[in-house]
Amino acid sequence: MSVIFLVFKKLGKAMLNTYNKVTDYNVKIANLINRKENPDGLPRRFYLSLSQAKSMDPKLRAEGELLELPYGENPGLDAVAYGITGYMMGILDWKYLGGTRPSFNKLREAAKIHKLLQGFEFIPTAITGKHGIISGFGSSIECIEKAYKLAHACDPEADLGNETMLNRECTVEAAKLIGLDLKNKWKKKSNTVFTEGLGSDSYEEGATEKALDIVKEKQKKKITIFQTGPYSNFPYDFRFEDGMFLCQKVVDYSKGIPRKGKWVTKRKGNEETESQMYYVLETAWRTPSNEVNAGTARTEDGKLIELRTLGIGTSTKRSRATWMALENYKKFNWKKRNVILASGGFFPEKDNIELAAEYEIDYIIVPEGGRKKDEVVKEADDWGIAMYFTNPSIRFFSH
Repeated sequence: MSVIFLVFKKLGKAMLNTYNKVTDYNVKIANLINRKENPDGLPRRFYLSLSQAKSMDPKLRAEGELLELPYGENPGLDAVAYGITGYMMGILDWKYLGGTRPSFNKLREAAKIHKLLQGFEFIPTAITGKHGIISGFGSSIECIEKAYKLAHACDPEADLGNETMLNRECTVEAAKLIGLDLKNKWKKKSNTVFTEGLGSDSYEEGATEKALDIVKEKQKKKITIFQTGPYSNFPYDFRFEDGMFLCQKVVDYSKGIPRKGKWVTKRKGNEETESQMYYVLETAWRTPSNEVNAGTARTEDGKLIELRTLGIGTSTKRSRATWMALENYKKFNWKKRNVILASGGFFPEKDNIELAAEYEIDYIIVPEGGRKKDEVVKEADDWGIAMYFTNPSIRFFSH
């Protein structure tokens, strides 16, 4: 009986594998036909084939082990991570190289922060953040270490427990900056902070030191370290809420913001200033609704040389978000030149302008909109602030 059972068990597995492959093929064909039915829009019917993700540990993945999550969104919730069959899996194709084993929340936050690097491939860029929200954004044509320093300097306090994502190799020098160095944390000039996760597409192996080994030894070996990879090529973004399944096209940050706008105040900037303002707006575009960023950019003939956020604020109220960003700027980065205030949504009231004047802001860039926009522009004129409206048909923030 045991022999017969084993035979049927093996046959059952073979049949199941065959059935799964046929199903995957049918799903692919059905989706292709449905897309052709409505080529200019979203498909009226869509099928998903999901398979449990493989382990992110390179050794376990090679052995065919599956990804095991400690829990779902909260402890006590059993959960399984799936990838979409037939597509690049994005974060599920990353490699877990050490530190605390990643949870679902850790993976989700890391993926969100990493996605925000899209569009800045042309310049070394670093982002620090928590819960998918930026706490610092820095770009520098010099090197990735300089980019990280700029990002971290935006708000060192908010970086406590951050995820750090780099779009260049993590060098030995960068590894020394990132994560809490327990031996030197009490030094006044220490630039370290407790970091929960680090992502980079590679880690430098120097002549005498290895970047990966340096990071692994920090914070009692608890920093979750990822080797990142390409973004998923799945074309849709799904949201599920109480029986409603929303399908929308994925935001492609690599295309950047359409540069269509106009100066609306008596004081105006030049083309170089416009270019700098749009780069600062790019950092605000990558953030949730009602987030306002203060920042500076340095360009030469429109080419970005350096970009940094100086203050980031988010709130259910736009003016409160503006105040938070400006207070952050005053606390950590006060008295910078040519500071730009950028918001993904329009300023509905002139109180935002009053705040900008109080903190000596030079330029404001926001989408056009709001019933009181004329009052807002007049307030900017009264304070001598140069204000620029972008295309009113586009909102530059995520939800």
